[in-house]
Amino acid sequence: VKGTVLEYEEGVKVTSTTFDPNSGMEDIPANHVNLTYKLEKTENGTLLTIVQGDFYGAEDGEKRYEESKSGWKDMVIPMMKKLLGE
Repeated sequence: VKGTVLEYEEGVKVTSTTFDPNSGMEDIPANHVNLTYKLEKTENGTLLTIVQGDFYGAEDGEKRYEESKSGWKDMVIPMMKKLLGE
């Protein structure tokens, strides 16, 4: 996966574009999707918020959206929890 950092606030937020060059899609800006990680302090620790989108104008946008949802739910989040000891 490749991308470009669009916004960075140390310890608070990072937003970048994401694109899989092995997807078979044309590597054009419309096929890059933004991904944002936000950190917020809470009473109990830190809250991580992940926002990915907008798939609307991207090639195979609906399919990519559904794959992304299942990927985060079934693979990425469980692995993050395992690595963080939760």
